Amino acid sequence: MNYSLNKTEGNGIRNNILGGSLLVINVLIVFFNVMVIVAISRFRHKNAVDIFVLSLAMCDLSKGIIPVPLSVYVYLTDNWHFVQGFWCDFYGYIAFAINSGSMLILTLMALERFIAVVKPFAHKKWVTINRVKIAVSLSIFFTCIQSALPLVGVGKMLPFYKGAYCHFDYSRDTRGATIYSLFIIVYGLGMILIVFISYAFVFYKIQNLIRRHRKMSHNYSKQGETINLKTEKMFSYLTVILMLLFWFSWLPFLSVVLINQIGSKKLPEKLDLFAIRVAVVNSILNPIAYASICKPYRRGIVYTFKLLFSVIGVKNTDSDIWDPWKRRSTAKRRRRTLLDKNEQETDKINDSELSLQNASTSEFENGRFRLPSTLETYDDFRKKRLSVLREDSAVNNVDELLIT
Repeated sequence: MNYSLNKTEGNGIRNNILGGSLLVINVLIVFFNVMVIVAISRFRHKNAVDIFVLSLAMCDLSKGIIPVPLSVYVYLTDNWHFVQGFWCDFYGYIAFAINSGSMLILTLMALERFIAVVKPFAHKKWVTINRVKIAVSLSIFFTCIQSALPLVGVGKMLPFYKGAYCHFDYSRDTRGATIYSLFIIVYGLGMILIVFISYAFVFYKIQNLIRRHRKMSHNYSKQGETINLKTEKMFSYLTVILMLLFWFSWLPFLSVVLINQIGSKKLPEKLDLFAIRVAVVNSILNPIAYASICKPYRRGIVYTFKLLFSVIGVKNTDSDIWDPWKRRSTAKRRRRTLLDKNEQETDKINDSELSLQNASTSEFENGRFRLPSTLETYDDFRKKRLSVLREDSAVNNVDELLIT
């Protein structure tokens, strides 16, 4: 056939249960990942993990915008399904490029965590935000190229489960399909092995790193920048959970491809449907992991929810809504204000000392010098006066701290 969507007569694949459940999943994918993207995009200062998580959320959002709605449409209509052709090629290419890109980004996250925990000083020197962005861009470019191989003759895209969705042909019918299937197996299992080795070193070294940091201090710095051990542990656990979720979501599909290559019988299509559906659920689990493990992401998402509710009128915007991107800058402004006031009080004390000295000198020189009290010298009087000024300045600072 020359069309990739085929009209059928009384032989459609309408399935309200699969279509309805996939529609709910699709709505949650879009909503959760939009919240994550909005939250992280508003961070004033992003680190490497922020860039990786933002890229993953964009990949998941792309999945919820393009391939998943097409499958929902096929499930909930009576007359249309995918057949081999343009739309099947388009669907399979987009879906697999997004999924393989997510796998590669998670692998880069594991390598970044390995360097951050095992070689922290090298991490501060070599891992910059611009380099992370370049690495993410190159990974997306690579996945776009390798996902297009079935479109140029190295394998092909085929419809599955009565035309509900499409992906590459993993059968052994043609040489190109076999080569591409073996490439995907090596590609997927190789990245899983890299991630496993990286985290084996990370969690072997992290206890020694904790003890070493405690001896030095809770925070250690180099070249004016501070690395917080608690933050490093939090991000490391986050990336581990994301990789475990990815393994859970994509090992079934890789297993189907592997078994089909080494087995003699063709696997049932329902097993392929199960593997693909589990892979789609991964795009919901990732935002939940962000919010449950990483405190800044959780606060940012909660603030975005509150802001959304205030916009639609459920809750009016008030001072109780905590903006995680303004609080830090507000605290810095308060600290700067307090330091400025302390400097002003110090200048007043110095001016008072200078005025007292000038007054004593002028009075002595004019011959009108007299002691402030018959029981104390002028030097004692001046010391008491300066101590009172210092006490007043300290009380004012304490009051300001209590107010803030």
